[in-house]
Amino acid sequence: MIIDRNEVLRYLGYRRGRTEVTPEVEALLAEAEERARALARPQGVWTTLEVASASPEAIRLQGVDLAVTGRRTVEFFAGARRLTVLVVTIGPALEEEVAELFRRGEWARATALDAAGSEAADELAAQVEELVRQEAAGAGYEITPRFSPGYSDWSLSAQAPLVAAAGGERIGVRVNEAFLLIPRKSVSAAIGWRPLNSK
Repeated sequence: MIIDRNEVLRYLGYRRGRTEVTPEVEALLAEAEERARALARPQGVWTTLEVASASPEAIRLQGVDLAVTGRRTVEFFAGARRLTVLVVTIGPALEEEVAELFRRGEWARATALDAAGSEAADELAAQVEELVRQEAAGAGYEITPRFSPGYSDWSLSAQAPLVAAAGGERIGVRVNEAFLLIPRKSVSAAIGWRPLNSK
C-alpha cells in the first residue's frame, strides 16, 4: 500500500519549508507507515449510476435514494450524465491500535499512526478514482475530482444514502448517528462523468 510521506506530514500539520522534520520524527513516521501497512485491510466498492434528473437544487440518480444537493455542489457536477459513488476502507484494526497507544500515553506514536492511516485510506480512494477515470475515458467521458458529503454545501446527511448506494455494507462500512463513517479510516465520495465532447 502506498503511503505518501508528505501527505502524512500534512495531516500532522507540518508545513513544507517552515517546519523542521528531525531525524527523530523521520524515524517515528517510518515506523508508523510500516505499521499502517501491516494493519490495513484495504477494501472498496463502487458503482456508476445514470443521472435521472438535474436542477440547480439537486441531482437525482436512477434507482437509488441519493440526491446531490446544495447549489455549489450541484454546480460542481454540472453537465455530468453519470455519477460513480464509492466507499473504501482500510478496516478497524489501525484505529483500534491508535486508541490503545493513546490509552498507554504514547501520544506521538498514536498521532503518527493515525495520520498514516488517514493517508492510507485517502490513497486507496485515489486508486479507485484512477480506475473510474480509465473506465470513463474508455466510454468517452472525462471525470470530475472526488467529492464527498460534508464538502462545500453538500450535507453530511447524504453520507448514509451514498454508502448504501455504493454497497458499503459489503465491506463493513456503516454510518453512525453523527453521519460519520465507521470504521473511521474510510472514505466515501461521488465522481461525475461528463461527455468528452460536451465542451
